[in-house]
Amino acid sequence: MTNIPTHYTDASIENIAPDVKVSFDNWIKQRSEGKKSLMLFGGYGVGKTYLMYAMINWKPNVRVRFYNSSALIEDIKASYNDAYAQNPVISLRDYEGYLFLDDFGSERVTDFVQDQFYQIINDRYVNNLPVVISTNYELGELADRLGERIASRLAQMCFIINITGDDRRLKS
Repeated sequence: MTNIPTHYTDASIENIAPDVKVSFDNWIKQRSEGKKSLMLFGGYGVGKTYLMYAMINWKPNVRVRFYNSSALIEDIKASYNDAYAQNPVISLRDYEGYLFLDDFGSERVTDFVQDQFYQIINDRYVNNLPVVISTNYELGELADRLGERIASRLAQMCFIINITGDDRRLKS
């Protein structure tokens, strides 16, 4: 079970926009024979992270690891400086549950970042393991930022939902 931040404890599939709900339902229907993974992309504040936590709340017994992608990179860096810390990339290799990566591609891109994300995405790809990604970037933009190898794998693995709308945080 993933720790749900207070802000998202009441996140519900029933509260997402109707067009997004239709797309989400389509992913659910096809996932057993189609694409197990999901990529949510859209502008800032349109509800991508909300939907990710709503998914977790919807199926609370499904195994999930949830990471903000920038925080994951920081954890990986820290593991290199601590002899007792386990590198998260290694621990994710054997993880068969859902891997949620929030704000994917938002970090400052370096060769190190590209290499770490390639390892993570490639491991999920070759082992046919599910990943749920939220990003502000379309697939082509992710290719420019993180590399064609990652974008190509995501294109094959993921059912892609474009979430549109105004920044809900600015309306609060």
